[in-house]
Amino acid sequence: MLEIFSTIICELIQKKDQGYFFVHNKELIYVPNNELSWKYDFCDTNTILVFLSIGHSMAVFITEYNYIEGFYLGSLKRAELTNPYKELFKLPPSTVIRGIVSNVQDSKTQQPIITFPNFTYGNFESICRKIPLVVGKSVDTIISFFTLCMTHEHLGLELPTKHTRKNFDQKYCVESIDDIKRISKIDPTRLDYGSIISAHLIKIESYGLWLSDGYNMIYVDLMGIFWDMRFSLADIKIEDKQVYILGYDYVKDYYLGSIKRAGFNPYKELSQFEPSTIFQGKIIDTTSTGDTIICLHNGAIGILENDTITRKNNDTIDVIIKKLSLDKDYGNLILETPKHHSCKKVYS
Repeated sequence: MLEIFSTIICELIQKKDQGYFFVHNKELIYVPNNELSWKYDFCDTNTILVFLSIGHSMAVFITEYNYIEGFYLGSLKRAELTNPYKELFKLPPSTVIRGIVSNVQDSKTQQPIITFPNFTYGNFESICRKIPLVVGKSVDTIISFFTLCMTHEHLGLELPTKHTRKNFDQKYCVESIDDIKRISKIDPTRLDYGSIISAHLIKIESYGLWLSDGYNMIYVDLMGIFWDMRFSLADIKIEDKQVYILGYDYVKDYYLGSIKRAGFNPYKELSQFEPSTIFQGKIIDTTSTGDTIICLHNGAIGILENDTITRKNNDTIDVIIKKLSLDKDYGNLILETPKHHSCKKVYS
């Protein structure tokens, strides 16, 4: 089995209309077209795909395993050494970024997507009625919210204010890739996305934790503290913590972090087991919709969907994995009861 969220060298063996199949040690990996390159949405598709030929070996980032179809999902662009969104992450707050209004709309806000020189894009968090957004025309923006996950990005934008333009002269305006590289080096205290830092826990609140590295404030919400939901805030000690940097709130001026992503990941561990491996879990809750919530031996929480059997909390149950994926601080683990006998069992 391949490790989820790892980068491996794979050989291209088959082209499909919507993606490509690679192989590594007899394991199949499917890469959809939108995960081929950061430039895919902005350039001629033929230009991007010209380097892909049968038998060619490439680095592929593994994102998920499809237990039903029996193959992995992967990404070429996330295996690249340079992530263009990470470059934007280093820009000082209120940096003016000049983009182009795209003819593509965001599905939630119905606002046009704004594309930037380094093949990144974002959208306005709220409807902009101050100026008309004309497709193909340039527009000045500032970043209001930034969060990156292993599998997607979220870049929220705002229009610059008079205050913003007054405080930042032309040298803080991004119009090219060179501008991004130059301005991102101005403030050495800004943190890198995806970096793991040591920060001191300074405050525990009912909705999360506040930490500091001496220069920056980092906020960790409740979902970013424990993988194992059986732990609570009462188990936390005031001490230095390892924190994984996830994003930045430009309006409130603090970083978003995750403590649990800086350490052991039980869902990533589960990806190492062969399909049909039987795990013994403990029932921790049942829902009105017929789902049973189960905690496995390593603290991973999964759901047994549409369970027709009446069960009690703390009862043990044998299950196998039906679906497993990771997104930011959330593990998506769907379980089912074994239909056939298996000698592969993990009870502790």
